[in-house]
Amino acid sequence: MSYDDILNSIGGWGKYQKWICLLLTLSTIPNGYFTMILVFTSKTPEHRCRIPEIDGLHGENATLTPFNVSGLSEYIPWDSKNNRFDRCLRYNLTAKYGFNETQNTTGCDFGYVYDIVEGQLTAVTEWDLVCNYSYVKPRISSVFMAGVLFGSLICGVVADGFGRWPLMIASTYLQFIFMGLNIFNTSPAMYAAFMFFAGGCSLNNFVAAIVIGAEICDKKHRAFMETSAMIGFCVGYMVIPLFAYFILEWKTLFLVTAAIGVVYIPYWWLIPESPRWLITKNKFIKAKLLLKKIAKFNGVNEDIDTFFTDENLFLMSNDSEKEEKSISDSQGNEKCWTKIPYIQLFTHPGMISRTLYSCCSWFVIALTYYTLSLNTGNMGGNDYINCFVSACVEIPAYLSVYFLLRRKGRRTLMISYLLAGSAGCIITPLIMRVSDIGGIVTAMIGKFFVTSAFGLVYLYTAEMFPTVSRNQALGITSMFARFGSVIAPYIIYLGDTNGRELPYTIIGSFSLASALLNCLLPETAGTHLPDTYEEALEMKSGRCMNLRKRVRKHSDKELKEDDDTSSVFAA
Repeated sequence: MSYDDILNSIGGWGKYQKWICLLLTLSTIPNGYFTMILVFTSKTPEHRCRIPEIDGLHGENATLTPFNVSGLSEYIPWDSKNNRFDRCLRYNLTAKYGFNETQNTTGCDFGYVYDIVEGQLTAVTEWDLVCNYSYVKPRISSVFMAGVLFGSLICGVVADGFGRWPLMIASTYLQFIFMGLNIFNTSPAMYAAFMFFAGGCSLNNFVAAIVIGAEICDKKHRAFMETSAMIGFCVGYMVIPLFAYFILEWKTLFLVTAAIGVVYIPYWWLIPESPRWLITKNKFIKAKLLLKKIAKFNGVNEDIDTFFTDENLFLMSNDSEKEEKSISDSQGNEKCWTKIPYIQLFTHPGMISRTLYSCCSWFVIALTYYTLSLNTGNMGGNDYINCFVSACVEIPAYLSVYFLLRRKGRRTLMISYLLAGSAGCIITPLIMRVSDIGGIVTAMIGKFFVTSAFGLVYLYTAEMFPTVSRNQALGITSMFARFGSVIAPYIIYLGDTNGRELPYTIIGSFSLASALLNCLLPETAGTHLPDTYEEALEMKSGRCMNLRKRVRKHSDKELKEDDDTSSVFAA
């Protein structure tokens, strides 16, 4: 008897699973607002040089200094390109009240004046991270994403070796702790350090929640569980602009959002370990007790001890080992050195291009997604509304993946999403020149399709690679996604220094190139998951001329089974 058989006998989607699904969904909300909190804590408002003759010296009623005052043209040159006073230069005056327009300009040696309301303070305004020090801001964002990359490297090892529950609980609590420590920041370096460790914890918490949910419910509801977790992330994303609108001081914003962590203290007792993991680690007694608890909560009154015999549990624990052995035997003629992790992905004939194309897709999707998400402050209009709308479009995006997967092929959807996202990004700079609102609309259209591609790429990648290397393929491709997220802040920085239209042109071009590369990847809808490289290579790579071809030859039953047994948003 398999684990799925036992799970179905005690209620694979009973009250207990629904309760845990709700708790896990709520646990992903902080991941959303902590990932996007940098949009507001590191926000760069409009600024200009401080003029002592007009504004007083730095520290003299600094928070009350008006940004727009008369007489600035005598002290600050006009930036005709951006139609505003220069942000980083002032005239080099030789006398207190005298000036000469022919004299050279100088930097803002008396500090800066920011266009902010009373009480508003960000990391940028506190440490003057503008002009010559503007490069520090993208570095902090990149360090946070580097922490996410670090977390992705250790996440699988910890989850498999020590359990899903310890990883989720520890990461959840540490995430709140490191975010809360930002109230003690005294320098950008300390700020970056806290964000690095918080980033490392945020991914681990999110992944562990999805894995626990997927392993505690039946296969028909795994995609629903994972979709719920993604929607929880979106809710957190939607919440952060509301918090930031009412909490203007950046350290207070960190304090309030981190204090919410007390709500998750009961998770220590409420969230269970994965029964599947307990069985694979031969922890039969704990697995039996947990499965009985689930059965009782679900109202299963029949005598179920017969399902929980030590013999059945032992057989289930060896299932994965037998599968790995059979796969190893089928690959027995391969050289020993090819069994080194990741080697076959880059050396096996026919798989090299597939691996490289997949890595490029993950890189581009993550780069585009985080550039659009973190760049809402540069779109024009209201920053808070922009961020809120950007979060709102993600919910229908993930739902579109959930429903369209049953009707369309994976490759067809992926190419369509990337082409549509590319079009939205590329036309955004053109629309921005006419209307800020129009530019926001087209950018959000691009965000919708790129988010959909992000939701699909996990499943598509998992189905292209054989069992013997599937986890390795997901690991290496998701690592390239983290590289994209690390670079995204610098794409935004290029927009700050070279015009706000530039980031959209860059990510739109990358998305277009990625869509063309996906034309060379195989369609996987309606096929069984391959166990060997030979089976994986039987899936023929497509061509761009077949883009409009629909995968309808497979029965609805095959597609349904394929969707039920695969994870849409697997970690």
